[in-house]
Parts: sequence; structure tokens; C-alpha cells
Amino acid sequence: MLKIIKIIKFATILLFLFHNLSVSAEVNNQMNTAEAMSESLTLEECLDSAYQANPTLKATVAQELVTSAGIIQAKTRINPKYNVELAPVETTYRLADISTTLQLGNKRKFRIQVVKNQLESTNATVKTLAWKIREDTAQAFFELAIATKTLNIVQDYLKVANDLLGISIKKEKVGDVAYLDVLRAQTALAQVKLQLALAEANFNQAKRKLNLIMGRTANSVIEITPPPIFNLEQPPSKLPDFEDLITEAKKSRPEYSQFKANIAVEGSKVKLANSAKWPDVVVGGGLSLVTKTRRSFLGENPTFGPEAYFQVPLTFVDHQQGPKAISQATIKQIEAQKIAFNNQVEQEVSLAYGNLDGTHKQLHIFLEDVLPKQKEILSLSQKSYALGFIDLTAAVTAQQTAVSSQISYLQAITTYFQSIIALERAVGKTLSFDFAEL
Repeated sequence: MLKIIKIIKFATILLFLFHNLSVSAEVNNQMNTAEAMSESLTLEECLDSAYQANPTLKATVAQELVTSAGIIQAKTRINPKYNVELAPVETTYRLADISTTLQLGNKRKFRIQVVKNQLESTNATVKTLAWKIREDTAQAFFELAIATKTLNIVQDYLKVANDLLGISIKKEKVGDVAYLDVLRAQTALAQVKLQLALAEANFNQAKRKLNLIMGRTANSVIEITPPPIFNLEQPPSKLPDFEDLITEAKKSRPEYSQFKANIAVEGSKVKLANSAKWPDVVVGGGLSLVTKTRRSFLGENPTFGPEAYFQVPLTFVDHQQGPKAISQATIKQIEAQKIAFNNQVEQEVSLAYGNLDGTHKQLHIFLEDVLPKQKEILSLSQKSYALGFIDLTAAVTAQQTAVSSQISYLQAITTYFQSIIALERAVGKTLSFDFAEL
């Protein structure tokens, strides 16, 4: 009996401890979830995460280390040689010498130049890739911001639709309206629910996109803090000068640095090929031994004497004509690509600027005219329907028009920020205007 009581007590203690551990684990999970929910990231923080997580950028940066190691290799000189001829007793000649190769024509210098210019090209590639990551991250960031805003707007209008349904039910019960009004209100509510489902799907998709770009799991909890310019309270005041942007783009785009570095690489290769006309001279010297007889290893009456020699290869036939011609042709190709890229930059700046200009005008109209009036109409329509001054059709129409206007406004904001991002990418520089401080 005592044993049974002890077993029961022991089991009770275990259950108590297990319960406490479970409660503690649940509390910790809740705290971690709350901490994750409270995490709010700015655009710059999202960019930092995206740069660190991008595997292509990591590989390109690693290539910089490889190229830097190539400079060490290019600086190396040819090792000298030590030669000893230990001939058998039957011969009467012995030799010991040391030789080295002199690379004339500054070959070592040009090899180093080639690798250094390749490093500059790799650096430009890193900057170009970083701009692409910035563009993709900023696009995803603002897509999530817009999706969040859209979801909030549709949720607000869901409350309005529910209020209209409640009013119509009350009015139908007292005989002020027919049951048809209740059906119309239910239909309007169902339409808002459809919009809400679409808004939730867009929000989840935008969240997954940004998480993946940042190297996180797709469904990680994330909250962002858009810059103050996101909540536009007054229309933007002015646009930058188009010609100034074109000029800035031709200075700042990292692709131009890459063109310059690639041309320098091929130019150094041409110089290296030209230096091949100068032969690599082998200079040697040592000590020779000649004997008159073959009776012993050193012989009888050995004669020692210094020895010096030169080896000069003739470079009349092969002096790197092929590599030189390839590099010269490559330079012409890069210069042609640069001209084509000039046209591409002008088109990119023009397109982004045109979209920004058009959206700039739309935002003026929305903020100064459309949105204030729609807000007033929606408020008056709800009150008027409750008081019986208008029918449900007019109230629902006012609600749908207000939702449509808000969605159109968000679409304009989307185009606005996309145009800013595209313009920054086209110019190759972070732009700072009074209307767009990103």
C-alpha cells in the first residue's frame, strides 16, 4: 500500500513538472512570436539582409579574392636554374652552372596591369549586381507596403458594408424598405469579401516575395516600416530636370566603370603581346673542368675555368600576333557595346521619368480633388440612407465608388514608387528630391 502511495506521489510530481515545463515552453513560444510580430524593418534593413543573403553576390565577391590572388601570381618571377653535369669517368669534361631568365619588354609589369584591370572589372560587376538586388528588394518592399495598405482599406470598407447591411435589416423590419434592399446589401457585402480575399492573397504573396529576397523562409512573420513619403499627405512639388538625370547616369552607372575596366584589360593584353617581341634571354654562368686523361673522376692535371653563356630565342615567327589581334577586336566590340548602352540608358531614364511625370500629375488630382470628395460622399451617403433620404442602391454605389477610388489611388502610388526605383536604377545613384527621399 505504501509503495502504491509513493508511486502515486511520484507520478503527481512528474505531472506537475511536465505541466510547468509545457506552460513555460508555451510562454516562451508566445514571447518569441510576439517578438517576431513586433519586428519592423526599414527599407535599408531589408536591403542589408538581401545583400548578405544573395548567393550570386557572394560568389561575385569571392571572385574578387580570386582575382586579387592573381595579382600575387602575376608578380612572380621565373626561378633560376642550377645545372650540374656529373659525367662518367670515361669523359674528360665536367660542368656546374647557374642560370636565370630575363623577361625583357616589361612583361611582368603588363601581366600585373592585366590582373589589376580585371579586378576593377569584377568590382564594377559587384556594383552592378548590388544595384539589381537593390531594385528587386525595393520593389518587393513597396509591393508589401501597398498590399498592406490595400488590405487595411478593404477591411475598413468591409465594416462599412456590414453597417449598411445592419441598417437595411433594421429598416426592413420596421417596413421602411423591402426585403430586396437586404439582398442588395448582402450582395454588396459579398463583393467586398471577394475584394478582401484578393487583397489577402496579394498581401501573402508580397510577404513571401520579400522574405525570399532577404534569404528568409517564405512565410516568416515580417512587418515593414515604409518611409514617411509613403503616406503622401500633400502632392509632390516638383520633378528633377531630365537632362541632369541623363548626365548623372553617364557618370554614375557602374556599367560604364565595367566598360572602362574591360577596355583597360584588353589594352594591357595588347601591351603584353607587344612585349613578346622582346625575347626572354637566359643568362648563365658557372665552372667547367677539363682533364687530359680518363683514369679517374677528376682525371690527371685537371683544368678549371669559368664559363658564361647566353640563350636568346628568336621571336621573328611567333610573337603573340593572335592574342594581340583578339584583344584589339575585343576593344572595338566593347566600344560598340558602350555606344549601344548609351542609348539603353537614355531609354531607361526616359521611360522611368515619363512614368514618374504621369503619376505625379495623377497624385495631384487624387490628393487635391478625388479623395477628399469621395470621403465626404461616403460619409453623407451612409447618413442619408439611415435617415431615408436615399435608397440602398445609391449608398452601395457611393461605397463601391469610394473603394474603387482608393484602389486607383494605391495603384498610382505603386506606379509612383516603382518609377522612383526604376529611375534610381537607370541613373545608378540614390536620388534625393523633396518628394522622394528613399
